[in-house]
Formats: sequence, C-alpha cells, structure tokens
Amino acid sequence: MKRFLVLAGGSDQADLMDVLREKFPGCYIILADMAQHVIASTHADKHLLVSTMDFAAVKETAIAEKVDCIITACGDQPLITMASISEELGLPCYLTREEALSMTNKLYMKKLMVENNIPTSKFKKISDVSEDISDLKYPLMIKPADCNGSLGVRKANNYEQFVEFFTKAKEYSFSHSAIVEEFKEGKEVGVDCYALDGKATILMMGEVRKKKIGDSVLLIYQTYIPADISDKAKENLQKVANDITRVFKLDNTPILIQTLVDGDDVNVIEFAPRIGGASKHRTVTLKTGFDILKANVDAMFGERPEVITHPDGNMFSRNHVYARPCTFSHVENAEELIREGVIEEYIPYKMKGATVGEFLASRDRVGSFLVKAPDLKQLKEKIKIAVSRLRVYDMDGNEVMKREIWEED
Repeated sequence: MKRFLVLAGGSDQADLMDVLREKFPGCYIILADMAQHVIASTHADKHLLVSTMDFAAVKETAIAEKVDCIITACGDQPLITMASISEELGLPCYLTREEALSMTNKLYMKKLMVENNIPTSKFKKISDVSEDISDLKYPLMIKPADCNGSLGVRKANNYEQFVEFFTKAKEYSFSHSAIVEEFKEGKEVGVDCYALDGKATILMMGEVRKKKIGDSVLLIYQTYIPADISDKAKENLQKVANDITRVFKLDNTPILIQTLVDGDDVNVIEFAPRIGGASKHRTVTLKTGFDILKANVDAMFGERPEVITHPDGNMFSRNHVYARPCTFSHVENAEELIREGVIEEYIPYKMKGATVGEFLASRDRVGSFLVKAPDLKQLKEKIKIAVSRLRVYDMDGNEVMKREIWEED
C-alpha cells in the first residue's frame, strides 16, 4: 500500500488526493497543513497540523509515517519542501531541490531571464527601505521575494506607498526581502504549458482581470479564456515559453507563466514549474481535454505523458468569490445554477468555520465558479446571473459576498 504525504490542504490538493487514489487504489494519504478547517482534510486519511514550510517537521513526519512520496500541486512554496525533503530521503520527485529553489526565488529567476533576453521588467531586490531605487520609475510593483500567492503584492505610486508596502512585503518574505520592479501596462495573460522533450506546449492562455481596490490593491477576480490578443503576441508567447523551458532546463513538468501583453509585445512577470492554483487544472482539462493534474502526478514517478489536446471552441471564465471578513458558514444557490446550465461548476475553497481575512489575497477566496458560452456576450450574461444569485453567509447568518467587485462589468 502506497503512503503519501500531501503538502497543503486546499481544493486543488483535494483533487490531487482523488487522482492519487485513482492511480494507487487503497493508498493511505496524510495531509500536512497548519490550518484545521481546510477542504482537503475530508479527502485525507489523516490530517496533521504541520506547516508545509517547516522542513524539519515535514521530514520528521515523512520518516515517522514511512511515506513513499511527498507531493503537492498548484502552489509555489510547498514545492521547495517537497523537492528538498524528497531529495534528502531518496523519494521520487519531478523536481530537484536546486530546480525548485531557482524557480521559487524571484530574484534568481529574474536574473536568469535578463541574462537570457527573456523580456521582463527592470527590477531590484532590496532588504532595507533605505536602499537606492532611484533608477526605477514609478509606479512600482512590490512583492515578497519568496512568498506564495498574491499576499503582500502591491502597486506603489509614490515613495510614501513604497515605504508602506515594502515594510509589509518584507514581513511576508521568508528572506525578509522584496522584489521591486517597474510596473508595465498591458493585459495580464496567464499561460499554461506542459514542457516535454525540450518544447513547451501551450495549453491555454487566459486574460486575468483585476479589480482596483483603493489606489494600490489589484484584486484578481476573473479570467477570460482564451485571451483576446494578436497572433503575433501568441507567437511571442510561444517563443518565451520555449526559452524558459530551455534556459531553466525544464522537462516533464507543467509551467505557469504570468505575462503582460501590450499589443504584440510580451513581458514576463514570473513563472513557476507547476499548475496554476484556484482550480486552474480543472479549466485546462475542460478547455483542452488534457488532464494536466494527472500528468503532473505521473511525472512524479518518471512517467511521460502524450500532450494531446482537443480544444473546446467555447469561451470560458473562472470567477473568484470573495467575502467580507468573517467566520465563513456556507454558499447557497450554486447547485441550482449548475442544474440550470448557468455555471459549469462551483469549487469551494473554504470550509464551515474557516476565517475569511481582509488581506484581499488568494488565501481569502471563498470559492470560484466556471462559466462557458459560445461568445463573450453570452459569457457575460451568465456571469451576471451567477453573481446576482449566489449567496455567501457567515456563521451569524449575514450575507457577506463582495458582489460589488463585478459592478463595472
């Protein structure tokens, strides 16, 4: 009987556990996540309150539980733990420790991109607010140098905001430092690829839509698929994907590339050798027919997939549901919307009793829903219906969904 240690307990890891059980019937799954109320806990055989970034604790757990594999999916920072401990214990893994470190360390990543002419913004890594950034032009994006998700990522329009946002980003960084880079205009396009035999096959390109909250927070709330960009921009994205595959020596791995597209020009924000979070693997499979999560699991054991796609000609939109700060209870009307064909699926990200904070980051999403339609007009109509009818409640019975995010759409 195979024994697995799964790092992190979100909905994506719950799906990962389902894939493991299908591939290895009768397997035993231990979940490591410091949070008690996490979706994946109901899919695991045992839930241990262990931080995925506590290397010593994860290693101790892996040895004590006699696991055959340490695995995660759809998140940056647990990749380091997975690859490092797997290498130390001689367990299978599709990434080495060096590979995981190089591609979750934003500074190292940016340096290699610049050295190899992969287009990216001018940047600096700083550890103290007094360091000179006078050669960078405002507005500036401030982000923790090594932190998972969108927590601590802010746009600074002036020096006062730079000081404020750098101080916060530094708190979220494991190395107590931040990447400061020039803000670039353009559509944000997420590119989902699979690297195999020296080539990156682009599976999906989606336009990431953000809501401006105040003058510094850009809240990701929606993606339109496919992205509405020029054929030349698509060619440039393919070249970028191939260059990243070559420069970083990636093979038999998913790649998520975050880019800005301005006309035909492409600028890389960052990338990671993983599947995108927030149910991205589900969208990839529905849109292309290629099961990227299954391929990622197979790669852990040295199996090489055939990257064959059968694209669905419809438009898709993944929409993230946020709530005001509260203790979350439940969501209503999702099943009815699915039965009526308004939405394709609703994926919960929070369990009853979980805390919804005020960070306005990916960790505070309540769930997401996927919409499919033959054109943009019908897509928007379905989204509008879903937003008007979904209800999010806290433990006191208050309706707390942040519906205003969609007001201007």
